Amino acid sequence: MDLKSIKSVFTRKSKENAKNGGKGGQGGKNARGAKKDGPSRGGSGGKNQKGRPGEKIAPVSPSRARLAKRSNDEKIIKIIKIIFTTLVSVAVVSIVVAIFLYAYKPSVATVGGEGISQYEFKYYLSMAAGYASEYSTVESIGKQAIDAAAESKVMHIVAKGRGLALTQEDNDTIKSQLDYIDQMASSDTEHRHADGDDYLRAHAGVDKAQYKKIMEQEILRGKLYDLEYEAITVPDEDALIQYENNIAAYSEVTVRHILFLYEGKEGGPGRTPEESEELAYETAARIKAGADMADLVQELSEDGNLSNEGIYTFTADEGYEQAFKDWAFDPDREINETGVCETSYGYHVMRLEDRRLQTFEEVKEEIIYEIKQAQVESIFKSWVEDPKYTVQINQRVFDSVVAEVLG
Repeated sequence: MDLKSIKSVFTRKSKENAKNGGKGGQGGKNARGAKKDGPSRGGSGGKNQKGRPGEKIAPVSPSRARLAKRSNDEKIIKIIKIIFTTLVSVAVVSIVVAIFLYAYKPSVATVGGEGISQYEFKYYLSMAAGYASEYSTVESIGKQAIDAAAESKVMHIVAKGRGLALTQEDNDTIKSQLDYIDQMASSDTEHRHADGDDYLRAHAGVDKAQYKKIMEQEILRGKLYDLEYEAITVPDEDALIQYENNIAAYSEVTVRHILFLYEGKEGGPGRTPEESEELAYETAARIKAGADMADLVQELSEDGNLSNEGIYTFTADEGYEQAFKDWAFDPDREINETGVCETSYGYHVMRLEDRRLQTFEEVKEEIIYEIKQAQVESIFKSWVEDPKYTVQINQRVFDSVVAEVLG
């Protein structure tokens, strides 16, 4: 085949390929060097060739691109906000739950619809333990504490029902007491309390804020007591009947004493009980032999108060040790009689200075006070025993607090 024929064939095939390349999409490169398989199907292949009927790509305007980008950015920001809000909400709920769990503690008991808090019970437990004797048990101290806490709560409920409220003077009193506690904490160098809260927790099982609430209850209780007390009238005739029925209670004695402490007592020399007893009898013998007892009081007595020269005047109802009162009120005891008696402090050299019966006029106001006091206490007792104020104890919490405070 000559050159002219070859060119003719090549030219014819090129035209056929160009004709077929426009069908079904664009094939990629131009006809020269096109793939044998022909054009790609279902989409554009590459650049359009000049003079080919291939499909064109629609251009995207700049404004439309900006709108699409802004829409996409807004979606991202919205998602971030949702995530952030959710995280904040979860954190807030967690904090609230944590605070609630920390602050909320189930009541030890309920009285008249009001709870006796754990800190109130701790306070009364501490007080009961402080006054407990060597014969007290954990059970008896716990019962005493819950009874005291329940009584205080009942009085508080009744006081509020009567419309009683704290005055500015009451608040000033509370503040002064709390300030005094701070002073006690700073002066207690032996235990080195950090502050008033630390001091109160060590001595009463509560902090200052809790103690303030307890004081508020006790002040309202006192106002309620005064309200009931003032409402009671006692005729003189009733007071005279009590005087005549308890004549011995209004007998008054005066004694002088010299105290010899024995070991274990504050301020004592650490002598044994036998040594103190021996000194007491030796001193009593000296007095009987004519020694001046007033001088011996100043010389020998280990009583903390010698300004009264060893003289005490009291009735049988006053709070002296029973052995001390028994010696003084012995009906067979004669004036100026000297003897020895023993109390929990040590041995006392005693001399009966005087005994007299107080007149009704001397003790009338005291008797009226006793009668009114007994009536108020009876009223309070009736409230505490009212079925609507029945104490409902949460035994699990009760036992837990008792174990924490008393061990």
